[in-house]
Amino acid sequence: MNPPLRSAADARRDDRGILDGVVDAIATDHAPHAMHEKEVEFELAPNGITGLETALGLCLHWLHSEWKIPLGRVLSLLSAQPAALLGLRGRGTLTVGSYGDVVVFDPKAEWTYRATESKSKAKNTPFDGWAMLAKCVGRSAKGA
Repeated sequence: MNPPLRSAADARRDDRGILDGVVDAIATDHAPHAMHEKEVEFELAPNGITGLETALGLCLHWLHSEWKIPLGRVLSLLSAQPAALLGLRGRGTLTVGSYGDVVVFDPKAEWTYRATESKSKAKNTPFDGWAMLAKCVGRSAKGA
């Protein structure tokens, strides 16, 4: 990951920023790399982990279910907020005239992420075996 994971104290500061409303957006660049690219000396390995399949499940499990951040706020941090910060008009919202970039998910689905079942070409993740909440069941291709 870039920047790489830091200390537990840094992670707590990041958590506090989300809880306090200081963090404006949550995003993943989903940087998958094949195993042969990662199985080299640490300094030579490319940055990145599989993130696309875990972002929603982790955010809803931790932010919404555990930390009690309202569902709308969590979804905004993952969609409307990043789009607004990047100036992407008509993205990340369901307003009339916006793009149909919609993800459909079951908000009550509980599941465990298994890297071996990932759709990504990469299987490198610190979240293998973690409990997730909400399972994506579809998406709209219109405007994507």
